[in-house]
Amino acid sequence: MRTRVLWLFLIIAGCADRERPISATGAPRSVPATSATQWVATFDSVGPVAAGSRYSAVARSFGVTQARIPADEDAVACDYVDLPGMPPGVSLMVFRDSIVRIDIDTTGVQTREGIGVGSLESAVLDAYRGRARIESHPYSGPDWHYVIVTPSRDSTYRMIFETDGLTVHSFRVGLRGAVDLIEGCS
Repeated sequence: MRTRVLWLFLIIAGCADRERPISATGAPRSVPATSATQWVATFDSVGPVAAGSRYSAVARSFGVTQARIPADEDAVACDYVDLPGMPPGVSLMVFRDSIVRIDIDTTGVQTREGIGVGSLESAVLDAYRGRARIESHPYSGPDWHYVIVTPSRDSTYRMIFETDGLTVHSFRVGLRGAVDLIEGCS
């Protein structure tokens, strides 16, 4: 557990000082009111929430004033968090005070290319042609797959779509090291 936490910390160390969400291009963006937000997933964000942002700053923008208190001591470093106003089925992986990954297991949140839960695996491969590869799912393979997509210009971020070989059941976006973790914070 300590090795994984240290490894994850080293991966995100350069991102922990972000005050505001930053896009993959590096341009700062403000966090809009959640009622006006269109929840679109990109390699580095979902809606107004960007991987690499300080959780405390993002939580304040969602009206959360109380500090996050993990259920147990091991969760101090890594935990999953939902914020009020986020769509149900969207959760944040937070490492210390950094958002490192965003998990989506609900319909309604899609990528700019229109891919989301319920999309065909073939549509994922078409939308990300040349940037997507299929791997057998580590627990449910060989029929189930990971469709791993890396942006063409930046290997810091990644998307992984989990499919049953036909349709997407969930996906995650964010910093590559965190997105690659099979069991999340475990």
